[in-house]
Amino acid sequence: MKQKKLSSLVNLVALFLTVMLAVQCTQTDSRHFHFKGILANAKDSITVSLVSIEKDNMQLHDTTIVLRDGTFDAMLPLEDISLMQVFNASTRGNNNPEGLIIFAIPGEELTVEGRLGDSCRFGGSDFYRQYNDVAQTILPFQRRIANLTHAYEQLAAKGTVSEEKMTELTRQEETIINQRTKAIFDFTKAHPDDEASVSFLLYLDEESAQKLIKVFSPKVRNGRFRKLIQAITSPQRETEDTQKSSKQEGTAAPDFTLHDIKGQSFTLSSLRGKYVVLDFWGSWCGWCIKGIPAMKDSYNKYKGKLEIVGINCQDSEADWKKAVKDHAMPWIQVANGVGASDVARLYRVEGFPTKVIIDPAGKVLKVVVGEDPAFYDYLDQLFK
Repeated sequence: MKQKKLSSLVNLVALFLTVMLAVQCTQTDSRHFHFKGILANAKDSITVSLVSIEKDNMQLHDTTIVLRDGTFDAMLPLEDISLMQVFNASTRGNNNPEGLIIFAIPGEELTVEGRLGDSCRFGGSDFYRQYNDVAQTILPFQRRIANLTHAYEQLAAKGTVSEEKMTELTRQEETIINQRTKAIFDFTKAHPDDEASVSFLLYLDEESAQKLIKVFSPKVRNGRFRKLIQAITSPQRETEDTQKSSKQEGTAAPDFTLHDIKGQSFTLSSLRGKYVVLDFWGSWCGWCIKGIPAMKDSYNKYKGKLEIVGINCQDSEADWKKAVKDHAMPWIQVANGVGASDVARLYRVEGFPTKVIIDPAGKVLKVVVGEDPAFYDYLDQLFK
């Protein structure tokens, strides 16, 4: 079984990033993006992470913008239409940092005013004035999801999230998401020529996204985002977890550096020459926790042949450390980052737990999504 945590800012775009790996949108009239504004909850600095596509490889670029009393004005180098994530730098150490996700378009200007992670007003060029209406459409639903997530995290901190309660919370979230989807379609039907409505694709599953694209006017479908739209509607799109995983198998495992549970830097390539399992997990994930005893058995059985690196996702530092201590997890533990340090995004993780098996040469051998006996069977075959 696999589990997805109640929606967060970061995992809203997992599907989009998978699509973007096959798309390159270019803009030739300018090589810069003007970004300015006033943020009430970011006094010192913000981190901007831009995702562009170069030769079918996802390239992540982080930029720190210094603020003066929440005010900033920056000109960012930008050649392609990109996905831009903006984080409050003071919350970057959290796995759920305050932030926003928006398209950045070369040659255009975005102004933002308000609070990251809650409500912002957008302006600037025509696209971003339209986007303000898009943002206001989904804001009530995003707030309700955030409140639901907060309620869940309070229960998780007390260790009182039963399967029944998790089912109830998931049902409530699904209801909100369905209502949000209806609002998205209602808005787009009323404004089929608004190019900024493409941003709604970030908040829809693939099936709904394909239906929404049909509501767009020909002007939007054939405009600057046409390659992205064509990629989503392509009959050759692979959507199953096993198909997505197979794309990684046999490729080089992306290297990364994260902080371990003691605050020290850990780099994946330091384990070159050994078999490695990357275990993407969270204390909030019931199936992750249920799988710990079996993981311990494998760790002890193949100790000396195999290293496990637990990559904690979407937990507070306190919850992460408590879970490691309570469950006596003996292997390497690191905390996932954000922006260019978001390793879960780098490995295209969409469900939890996800286990990635890497060979001594640094190649991905196998990706298993969910707590699946196939993972342990694979290890037994590998080391027999």
